[in-house]
Order: sequence, then structure tokens, then C-alpha cells
Amino acid sequence: MHACPSTHGLIRLAEASFAGQPATLAATQRMKIEPAAMEVLSAKVRTDPRHGLLLCRPASSAHADLFRTTLVQYFLDKQAAGIIRVSQNAILYLVPPGDFVNEHLAVRSLGGPTV
Repeated sequence: MHACPSTHGLIRLAEASFAGQPATLAATQRMKIEPAAMEVLSAKVRTDPRHGLLLCRPASSAHADLFRTTLVQYFLDKQAAGIIRVSQNAILYLVPPGDFVNEHLAVRSLGGPTV
């Protein structure tokens, strides 16, 4: 799983809100992965530090089977991103493997704008 640079602050916020206890983050809503929705999501994450991305993709093809956990497979089947409320004002989006993830990671690896 890849956390975009803007997401690291949200992860620290989640850790702090659990006061040293193991954090359990729950995806309580989902958002369809459609081009228009993903453009809006990209803009939110780029401009609002209260929104972050967790991008799901196996490190290599050898890890693909291990990577398809029940949670990731659920979102793949639904063609949806999970919405995880970290706090009242902070949201993480868990995005399963696919074009959106591949494009984001490709742009980041080429030194393009990070989301």
C-alpha cells in the first residue's frame, strides 16, 4: 500500500487519536471509481490537507495473490474506493489497484505533481 506524501499527516493524526493503542480504521462508506469522481478526489487531495490517499498495489507480480486481501478484493469487486473517516474533519480514501492507482504512482515516480 502506498501513502501519498500529503497523507502522512493524516496517518499521524489517526495514530495519535488511538493514544498508542492499535488503530482500527474502518471504511464505512464507498465511492464509485468513475473518471469524474476520481478527478474531484484528486483535486481534494491536492488542495486540502484533510484528505489523503492510500493506494493499493502489490510490490511485484509475485505478491499479487498475497495482496488481494478480503478488504482490497471487496473494493475491487465493487469498483469503489473506501472512505475512512480518521477524525471529524479528516478523510482517507483507500483506492484498490487499477488505472487511477497506476497513473498516480507513475506521475509520482516521474517527479510530477504529488497528490
